[in-house]
Amino acid sequence: MMPGGKSAMERNSCLGGKKIVREHGLIPFFKLMAEDGVNTSGLWFVCIGTDRSSGDSLGPLTGTLLMEAGYANVIGTLAEPCDSDRLPRLLQRIPAGAVVLGIDACVGRPEAVGYFRLAREPIEPGRSMGRPLPPVGDWSIAAIVCENKGNPAFVLQRTPLNRVLTMARDIVKAVQNVFPLAVAEESMKR
Repeated sequence: MMPGGKSAMERNSCLGGKKIVREHGLIPFFKLMAEDGVNTSGLWFVCIGTDRSSGDSLGPLTGTLLMEAGYANVIGTLAEPCDSDRLPRLLQRIPAGAVVLGIDACVGRPEAVGYFRLAREPIEPGRSMGRPLPPVGDWSIAAIVCENKGNPAFVLQRTPLNRVLTMARDIVKAVQNVFPLAVAEESMKR
């Protein structure tokens, strides 16, 4: 940990519009979205991944937790994962003009495991697997759930589920902090 409470990675990670942060960096990211005019009713969460691999379940776990918390605009849950086969079809559900936050798991350097890569640009699902999938989102969160050891599919399957669930909960807590449903319901009544 560097002086000032931030790791060297966090302080020196603004490359190509992306920022790598621990969980405490999620709230400022969502606040930036809110300052840009994003609100709960116009925000769609596209939670990419599968329930068949512990590491790649970050998206469906996050989507399920968001739905359980009452957020309606969610694509990708444990019940209906937004995996590579379903992604193009599920993206058609998003209305024109909606703001989309793409959420997915990814692999990274050993020192980055447990961090989140945040960006004001689409996420590229399947990139580490060499699968050409459409970019997703106006904003994106890539949770670095495990170390890249050459075979992403293999290491994602062996990722500790507790780490993935903790990171999914961190995302949902930050969403609830900045985009609380009570505020959204109040603004709809007016």
